[in-house]
Amino acid sequence: MKPNDITIKHLEAVLDLPAEQWHGKCTLLAKAAAQLIGTSCHEIYGHYIGPIDDGSFWAGRKSHGFVQHGWVLLDDGRVLDPTRWSFENCEPYIYIGSVGDRDYDEGGNQWREMAIKPCPLEPGRPLGFKLSAHEESAIREFVDVPKIGSNQLFWLANYSYDGLGPHLGTIYGILMENNMSAYIPWDNKMRAIREGFIEDKSE
Repeated sequence: MKPNDITIKHLEAVLDLPAEQWHGKCTLLAKAAAQLIGTSCHEIYGHYIGPIDDGSFWAGRKSHGFVQHGWVLLDDGRVLDPTRWSFENCEPYIYIGSVGDRDYDEGGNQWREMAIKPCPLEPGRPLGFKLSAHEESAIREFVDVPKIGSNQLFWLANYSYDGLGPHLGTIYGILMENNMSAYIPWDNKMRAIREGFIEDKSE
């Protein structure tokens, strides 16, 4: 089904759940919408940082700066959100935004960027593997401590996705290849796989 053809009634029928009961069920609705669309989209989880109406279900979260939220990313870069109306306090509708919609923060990376603490000084557990010169150089763009250990790699894994810049593939690759993929936040790992920075080795 084409994204523009999906209606509230379609999703109500798929889930056997009336729209007035969709508050707080964003990931369920995103999954259902993605299944209707098919392969040309991705289920996304992150933060909604757009406007929240004072009379909405989410009014109490307005001062927090974000609400954890699920939506669909279409292959052309647009956002499809079946439950945005829950924030806006209006009649249910299927929202389709524009490319680069700034009301949606995949993986909550804007929060990660603001909340990042200084890199730990203590190395923690020894790595148990040798870094190549290229790998160490990428890490040293962010880490300025005498010895690199598990604490520094955990800190880097939780750095903001875009903040890692051209070194993201190298840093995530180190973690993936050395049984440390659990350090990477799930949403960022899925994005890196989707964008071709790392391989999906779940199979």
